[in-house]
Amino acid sequence: MTEVSGLLDLKEYREELIAAAGFSDKSRNHLSPEEIDIELRRVFEAVLQQAGAQFREEVLYRYLLTKGDSLGGEMRNLTGAIAQSKLAGAILNSTSRFF
Repeated sequence: MTEVSGLLDLKEYREELIAAAGFSDKSRNHLSPEEIDIELRRVFEAVLQQAGAQFREEVLYRYLLTKGDSLGGEMRNLTGAIAQSKLAGAILNSTSRFF
């Protein structure tokens, strides 16, 4: 059993492994479970080949990067929604003087 196949056999960590492979929640909606399995194996075999003995750390850093980017996107969406609400309120307040 290679290190990659052993890693992919850990079903309780599947969601985290998908994130570590760089797949966002949105991108997962466009792939079947079988396609995800194929891509997980492909990504982690490439990471193992490239990182060698640092494989575990590389997988961890990739996970943190994906999750951090996801959180950043959520915060940008929240900031945009708040700004949109404030802008709409300011426009309504300024135009109410004319009517």
